[in-house]
Amino acid sequence: MRIYLFLLNLVILSSTAMAQNNPKNLDLDWKTDTSKHIVPLEEFTALLMPDGIPPIDKPEFWDAHRASEVFFEHEPVIIIEINGQVKAYPLSILTYHEIVNDTLGGTPIAVTYCPLCNAAIVFDRRLNHDGKDDLLDFGVSGMLRNSDLVMWDRQTQSWWQQFTGSALVGELAGEELTYLSSMIISLGEFIETYPEGQVLSTNTGHDMQYGTNPYAGYDNLENTQPRLFKGEVDSRLPAMERVVDVQVHGNHFAFAWFEFHPDSEIYKINGIDL
Repeated sequence: MRIYLFLLNLVILSSTAMAQNNPKNLDLDWKTDTSKHIVPLEEFTALLMPDGIPPIDKPEFWDAHRASEVFFEHEPVIIIEINGQVKAYPLSILTYHEIVNDTLGGTPIAVTYCPLCNAAIVFDRRLNHDGKDDLLDFGVSGMLRNSDLVMWDRQTQSWWQQFTGSALVGELAGEELTYLSSMIISLGEFIETYPEGQVLSTNTGHDMQYGTNPYAGYDNLENTQPRLFKGEVDSRLPAMERVVDVQVHGNHFAFAWFEFHPDSEIYKINGIDL
């Protein structure tokens, strides 16, 4: 019986590894229930071991004065305000960690950033599932799907698409996280607006070259093929063009960043001032 169970587990693990695109032949040992998935497993490309890019689980923060001594004035930061408390998360740190599990104003949050997509999104880590309230914390799966970060939760090892906040594989497949309003501004603007605000520090427990860019040249407009993106590239804009996503009445509109100025017609969609 033990031999049978061992062989059965080996077959399940092997089939999971074969279903994933695993070009580096990583020895993955997911406990994920891959029988539950809403997209094909071969759409996931495994490049690193889980948490090979380490998330930040115990973030430490600096006040405005200390942060201004370390970061430059125009440092881009993700900011979020909840219940009168506000924090800033420098992209120079998130580029190397991609996820910060934190709590702000009594709300458990996941601050996420995908350097390949330049997608900075904050989620509520609470989830009501099967009539019970779950508190999730997230890691970096080491996988990409459509060139976007795939997260995993440590409670069920389900796989989540960072861009949409949707669980695609595992026990929680079909569930969606709640978006929380956030924005990217400069550190100088943050300190001027929120002088009492806190800024994520470089005391992460990891020796990283914060402030350097491991993806240099990736957003070059002459690059016609996003990294590890296997789908058809939309030719209406350069593949690496930065865009602004606007949602109106459930519809999404993408606009090239350079066109987003007050004189542009995109400031009115369906009669709504943006």
